[in-house]
Amino acid sequence: MLDTIVSELYCSFNGAWLVAHAVWQAHRDQLNATIHWQFTTDTARVKLRQLYPSIEV
Repeated sequence: MLDTIVSELYCSFNGAWLVAHAVWQAHRDQLNATIHWQFTTDTARVKLRQLYPSIEV
């Protein structure tokens, strides 16, 4: 099933990717899947500091 989902993700003809996304989301929902973030907000702020500089008012 996962190989079908992945193969459909790359097909953008007539919005087929929307259908593939819905199938993928339904599959993830059935599994009660969660996201395991690899970093914290503080770590992200340190790593992305150059991309998003703080503005001092």
